[in-house]
Amino acid sequence: MLKQFSSVVKITSLVAVLALSFGLSYTYAAWTAPTAPPPGANAYAPINTGPIAQNKIGNLTLGQTSLPTAPNSKSGNIAVNDVYIRSVGKWVSQLSSTAAISLPGPSIYLYTGKVQHYTVPAGTTKVFIKASGSEGRSVGNYTYLDGHTVTGGAGGKGGFASGYRAVTPGEILNVYVGAGTYNSGASDVRIGGTGLSNRVIVAGAGGDGGYGWHVNNDYYPDFYPGGGGGAGGGYNGGAGGGNGPYNSGGGGGGGQTAGGAGGYAGGPAGGFGYGGSGAGGGWYGGGGPAGGAGGGGGSSYLGGVTGGVTGSGQNIGQGQITITPY
Repeated sequence: MLKQFSSVVKITSLVAVLALSFGLSYTYAAWTAPTAPPPGANAYAPINTGPIAQNKIGNLTLGQTSLPTAPNSKSGNIAVNDVYIRSVGKWVSQLSSTAAISLPGPSIYLYTGKVQHYTVPAGTTKVFIKASGSEGRSVGNYTYLDGHTVTGGAGGKGGFASGYRAVTPGEILNVYVGAGTYNSGASDVRIGGTGLSNRVIVAGAGGDGGYGWHVNNDYYPDFYPGGGGGAGGGYNGGAGGGNGPYNSGGGGGGGQTAGGAGGYAGGPAGGFGYGGSGAGGGWYGGGGPAGGAGGGGGSSYLGGVTGGVTGSGQNIGQGQITITPY
C-alpha cells in the first residue's frame, strides 16, 4: 500500500513539473510572425501586426460582415465602417462631399519686376486665373523755351483676361506681372517653361501718351496736344491717338497674329510679346508712336485656358494677377 502511494506521488510530481515547464515555456516564448507561406505554397501567410510588409490580393472586410458589396468586380477592395483622417481631424462620415478637402484661397500677385511662382496645392484640379495689364504712362504738360505749353496725352488703360486652366498638385505656374518696361507692361502666366511660347493667358497693356508737338512756322498752328495711348487688352489692342497737323503718328494696336504697326514717320512696330518704344506689350505688342502721338495697346491671349474672357481698357495703374484653386 505504501509503495502504491509513493508511485502515485511520483507520477503526480512528474506531471506537475511537466505542466509547469510547459507553462513557463508558453508564457515566455516570443511570438514570431510567419515570413512566408507554409511549405508547398498551399496556404497564404496570415495577416499580422509585424513590421514585414504584406500584400492582400483578395477583398478585405473589417468590423462586420454586413457591409455593402464593392461597386466593382476587381479584387483588392477594402470594406470598412469608417476611416479616421488624422490630417483633417475627422472621420470620413463627418465630411460632406463638397468639404472633404479645404483648399486655400486666392493668391494675388502684384508687380515686383521679376518672375513669381505659384505652386498648385494638394487636391486642386484646376485654377481660375484673372490677369490685368498695366496702364500706359501719362504725360504732363510741357512748356517750350519760347513759352508755348502743350498738353501731354493720357496713357491707355490696361486690359484684362481670365479663364480656367487644368492643373495637377505640385505643378509650378510662372507669373509675370507687368508695369512700365517690365514685360512691356503686359501680365501673363507661363506653364512648362519661361519662354514667350509658354504663355497660357495674357492681359495686354495700354500704350503711353504722347508729349505733344510744337511747330514754329507760318504754315501750321504753333502747338498740338499729345495723342492718347491706345487701350490694352481684347483680341486687338487699341491704336494710339494721332498728333500734329495731319493727326498722324499714333502706333497701331497689337493683334493675334502680328504686332501693331509703327506710327507715321518712323515709329517702331510691335512684335510677339513686346511693344514698340512707347507702346503696350501683350500677346503681340502695339506699335510705337512718332511725332508726339500715342503708342498702341497690346493684345490679350486666351489660347491656354477654357471659359476665357477678355476686355480692353479697364485697368488703371500697374498690372495684377489672381490665381484661385478649385
